[in-house]
Amino acid sequence: MIRAGWLRFAYYFSWLLFGLGGLAINIAYAPLLLLGNREKMGRYARRGMRWMLDLWLRWMGFSGIVRVTWKGFDGPLPGGVVYVANHPTLVDAPFLLARLPDAVCILKPSLMRNPLIGPAVHLCGYVSGDKGVDLIRHAAHRVSEGQSLLIFPEGTRTLSDGALHPLRPGFALIAQLAKAPVRLIRVRSSPHMARKDWPWWQLPPVPGWFEFTLEELIPADRLGPPAALTQQVGDWLRVPPAAHLPTPLAPPLSPLLAARLRAFWLAKPLGVAGGMSAFFLVYFAILKHPQFPVFTMPLTAPDHWVPFQPLALLLYVSLWIYVPLLPALLDKPRDLLRYALAAFAMAVFGLVCFLLWPTAIPSTEIKWAQYPAMAFLKSVDGSGNACPSLHVAFAVFNAAGLQRLLREIRAGSVLLLLNLFWCAGIVYSTMATRQHVALDVLAGTVLGLLFAAWTFKKGLFAHSSGGERETSVG
Repeated sequence: MIRAGWLRFAYYFSWLLFGLGGLAINIAYAPLLLLGNREKMGRYARRGMRWMLDLWLRWMGFSGIVRVTWKGFDGPLPGGVVYVANHPTLVDAPFLLARLPDAVCILKPSLMRNPLIGPAVHLCGYVSGDKGVDLIRHAAHRVSEGQSLLIFPEGTRTLSDGALHPLRPGFALIAQLAKAPVRLIRVRSSPHMARKDWPWWQLPPVPGWFEFTLEELIPADRLGPPAALTQQVGDWLRVPPAAHLPTPLAPPLSPLLAARLRAFWLAKPLGVAGGMSAFFLVYFAILKHPQFPVFTMPLTAPDHWVPFQPLALLLYVSLWIYVPLLPALLDKPRDLLRYALAAFAMAVFGLVCFLLWPTAIPSTEIKWAQYPAMAFLKSVDGSGNACPSLHVAFAVFNAAGLQRLLREIRAGSVLLLLNLFWCAGIVYSTMATRQHVALDVLAGTVLGLLFAAWTFKKGLFAHSSGGERETSVG
């Protein structure tokens, strides 16, 4: 029930974001049309458009509405290519423009004249579909200058049953005039997702999926006559290869999590317990016996923004439940070893900082006796070993690893959001309980992110074959 409600909200919120993003970029681009030199500014305008569309694509995946698979898009794509695709959904163009290099496309004349999106598409150098021979020349000129051209030769969205409309030969004329290669893209999607027979404002079955496959390349010297090239591309689009089977559904989540938890079920809790025990032995020894003068960390504006909240202690101590979650879900010896080495290195780094530069937070006027649980924490942990906050560092480090792992197993947007909110709550609690100040939190966040970037880089948890890339997190 909660997941269904979230997906419904996220679907309509995604279209709201798309509209607001388009409005914002048009407001920003409109004054630039008055400055002249559109050709020079066009490259930067297209880069901004690509960034905005990529951000929207990432949100669509993160929210869990769609799972997007890219096949053949792993390496850098060249410019100066005519990319030809079928057009089953309303969002094919935004998704592809977010991936293709320095790309323009051909738009309907009504869209070019629309005041809500006209400034952006004019500044980006998109081509209008009402210019006849001039359109061919204009588009060919852009391709010959190194820009990519995305074109849907059907001229409208593909029918819901998959039958193609007759292809128009414009793309072949453009490629021939520009002496550019033609690259074919096959687009597939789940039923009703932004399809022609399903209005975008009507909620389709969600989550859905998209698959973009970069396939046949027709070199410039083998294009042949436009009519023959159009027929060749049409035949290719109408007869999908046998390898294009329906996208498999994600495996059920509960058995997958259970299998991961069973892997090394004894070694993982013993390892976590042993590591924490060894860490605290050294931590408290340094805390109680500083070797150098203790530096009191200064207060900054954020320290006054976060009020003291004794109930935040629950979030603070939840770190000891949160940290073991990631190693508990790892099921490969390589991943467990790398996690253990990274956690050990980060702990050593923090302990060395505490040893060489002892720090403490400023004293407060809070009467801890009024808060017995907080008084106990203060009696055990004290106010030393403040910067960097290893409490924050380990929360951020594990949040990054969990986020990557949850994406890999397609855990869904609810768990992804829960992970982020839990980490944010732990970070907040370090200041709300007056265990750390803002500078400690900042240093701990940077430390956690640096070790996470090294540890959870691409490929750590990914065990799928190459040549296929998913951007989904849902």
